[in-house]
Amino acid sequence: MATSAMREHLSEALPQQLTKMEHPRLLMDRYVPSVGSVEKDGDSQTGTVAEFLDSVARVPVPTAYYRFHEVWKAAVTGLPYTHVIEGTLAGPLAIGLGNDTSLEVGLTLHHTYGVPFIPGSALKGLAVRAAQKQIEYLGEAGKKALFGEQDSASLFVFWDALFVPGSDRNPLQRDIVTVHHAKYYSTQGTEWPSDFEDPTPVPFITVKPGTRFSFAVSGPDDEWCRYAVRLLTWGLENIGIGGKTNAGYGRFAEFPELPKPPPETVTKTITGCTVIQRTNKGVTTGEVTVPGHGAVPVDQTRWLVMRKEALFSEEQLNQLKKTKSLAVTAVVTLTDGNARVDSISLAE
Repeated sequence: MATSAMREHLSEALPQQLTKMEHPRLLMDRYVPSVGSVEKDGDSQTGTVAEFLDSVARVPVPTAYYRFHEVWKAAVTGLPYTHVIEGTLAGPLAIGLGNDTSLEVGLTLHHTYGVPFIPGSALKGLAVRAAQKQIEYLGEAGKKALFGEQDSASLFVFWDALFVPGSDRNPLQRDIVTVHHAKYYSTQGTEWPSDFEDPTPVPFITVKPGTRFSFAVSGPDDEWCRYAVRLLTWGLENIGIGGKTNAGYGRFAEFPELPKPPPETVTKTITGCTVIQRTNKGVTTGEVTVPGHGAVPVDQTRWLVMRKEALFSEEQLNQLKKTKSLAVTAVVTLTDGNARVDSISLAE
């Protein structure tokens, strides 16, 4: 079927289809009532296109998407060295303005569910721009090592940022940009602009301010992953993503801090330790001096058990009673630099 005939057929079905359609991308790609310039034969088509885009913006998020987002979030959260963080749009989002659609201005929408999303490639590019601000610290070699180049892959994976269902039932809105010198642009600058031209309003679809997105970043380890997240969130807050960022589009509100990493706990056997026993007001405690960690106190309950398990001789017990130190080997648990002595044994 020829394009003109297909469009004529669709235009007849359009009013009925719009009441049932649940896919904004399909509407924008296949059900647009007019194509090309918003002005045709001197008659403005702005109202027609604007009304159509209002209908597109009224399409609710499909219920199936709620489950999809839930499964996606559970999947990426379970990946090693991956952080998921949500952000709120501070202004409109215009991502994918140059996408090939039947309208003059496009928008990146999910192929299956028709909801807005931000491609991971765009997020990676924004993180690289943020890293460029630290080029004196990273150096060109460091930036290429982190983000890759033609012959090497990036250390990070920037997943597509998905719209958070529930943040808005209708995340799209009609926006407008006004072209004041249409002939200058259409003739590629051969016809000079003037103040006597009529402005041409061009309606298009953007994502509403206040809409939330889920961002996920994976890295080679937790520390580097956190660094990549900081670069990305700084870029989203201060640079913006998508089109018209100089006009305030694509900016996100301040992101919350990532939760602190769980404390790292390591248990090791350390030689060259010394132990001393102290008695104060009838309370007997121990104190183990661990190289690199200083004196580690041991309360009375644990000290009496540790002293018994160490199998000290009578002579050594007498030395302890006289507050003399003994050379021992200690099993020490280190948590964020804090030491706890679990057991001691006589030094060989």
